[in-house]
Amino acid sequence: MKKIIPIVAKTSEIKAMWEKYADSYVSKLQDTQTQVFLQMLPLLNLENAKNIVEVGCGAGNGIEILRQQVSESIKIRASDISENMISKAKEKKYPNTEYLIADNEQLPYADKSCDSYIANLSLHIVENPEKMIKEAFRVLIPGGVAVFSVLGIPGKYNLLSLVGRACNEVGYRSTMRTFFHLKDQEKLNQLLSDGGFINPMSFYSSVAYKIFNTNQALNKVNDMPVMMDIKEKNPDAYEKALEIISKEVHNFISGGKVMTFDCLIASAVKPKL
Repeated sequence: MKKIIPIVAKTSEIKAMWEKYADSYVSKLQDTQTQVFLQMLPLLNLENAKNIVEVGCGAGNGIEILRQQVSESIKIRASDISENMISKAKEKKYPNTEYLIADNEQLPYADKSCDSYIANLSLHIVENPEKMIKEAFRVLIPGGVAVFSVLGIPGKYNLLSLVGRACNEVGYRSTMRTFFHLKDQEKLNQLLSDGGFINPMSFYSSVAYKIFNTNQALNKVNDMPVMMDIKEKNPDAYEKALEIISKEVHNFISGGKVMTFDCLIASAVKPKL
């Protein structure tokens, strides 16, 4: 049998997806990603930070958290590939904070221009994760810290993997590279080492979705990119997928289980000269 090589989304396609998905993301999924962001902060060494860069900042929820943690004198630069996301982020008017539309793989910042770099749930999405890591290395000063989060090993009650199973059952087979392709802890640590960083450290974690009934679950999933794609191509398959998800969620909740979002968080240091 011929091996199927997954298709990697181009940067332009990723940008288009997030332009389309911005409103749904903010209203339905941002709260979960915020929980991941909070778990990344202890690794960022904020007490010594003077110039922070966040990439893939989305609608700016991470900036809101950072501004609560550091003084107004600390410079924060936030970027996202989506114009819609940056527009939403700019609504949060914080002092000494700059917002830019930028590609994580080609940042418009000078070499050695920040001491802290954070990327929440974007490394597994970009076209070239290795290039994104090298950009993080480039913009950090020697001794600077980078912290990344990606999708981790999905547990049995992981909502994203449940959506994937439902899509498979209705005949939807994506040829795109899975968002879980960086879920291996050793692989991620090695990528950071290959990018020039030292002392890579990582841990798996899970956060809970605020899902207490099937309607809340369906409200979370019905606008996910993969579900939107199915809905456009095959409305009947979309409805069947929702039925499968609804049944599974009902069984989980009835059994006293919590729907989770599973992640892998890693940090590394740029060597001092």
